Amino acid sequence: MDVVLRSIAIIIEVALLAGIAYWVDAYLGLREEQKIDKHHPGIVAIAKWVEEQYRQKRTTGISDEEKTRLFEPYFSTKKAGMGLGLTIVSTIIADHKGMLRVQDNQPKGAKFIIELPAQKNAI
Repeated sequence: MDVVLRSIAIIIEVALLAGIAYWVDAYLGLREEQKIDKHHPGIVAIAKWVEEQYRQKRTTGISDEEKTRLFEPYFSTKKAGMGLGLTIVSTIIADHKGMLRVQDNQPKGAKFIIELPAQKNAI
């Protein structure tokens, strides 16, 4: 059984590295000769960070602290983020007498809920 578990762990690690390398290649629009190897130190560092996030029970959800600030102008969790996207969306929805909320999505992740008032003569 121990050999099976180690084999599965190796397969998961290789898949994680390959998936991250694929995403980076696609995100940067790299051509075949420019593509980054899955064993590149940067890819390995990202994989270690992802594994640490899972060890800390962080999945694709949004932390409680982030939820309190999510709709604030200029708040972003992204390095290159401007922090305006959700602020703009929230403002547009509020201008239409609606509400935008974020909730945990069980078993993991987050979901955004948009509530708008019904229009009497809507088709």
